[in-house]
Amino acid sequence: MATKEAEWIAQRQLDAYNGQDLKSFAACYAEDVRLMRFPGGEVVTEGREALKRRYGDLFRREPGRKALLLSRISCGRFVVDHEKVTSAPGVPPKYAMAIYEVDDGLIRRAWFPPPSEAGPGR
Repeated sequence: MATKEAEWIAQRQLDAYNGQDLKSFAACYAEDVRLMRFPGGEVVTEGREALKRRYGDLFRREPGRKALLLSRISCGRFVVDHEKVTSAPGVPPKYAMAIYEVDDGLIRRAWFPPPSEAGPGR
């Protein structure tokens, strides 16, 4: 998987996330995807159907939720995104990072460190 292809799928899923388009969002992930905490690797969601339930619930609870891409680093099949996540007026943004492993044009694994309320560089 070339870096540009991995970046393309990471961007495609981010666009679908921001549009709360669950069908397009889930289509970016492999059937056997694993979402994990970082560090440690604890699996929090396994499989595309579980991902659809998790994010479907999130989109219903927070219809205004958006992730603004602050920076992206990619190398081969790995993409690391740094994002500012907003949900509703008056709610402070969170700063999050996502690490994606892309194989055969789909996200196979993703790791998520705990979000922070501190902005970039803090």
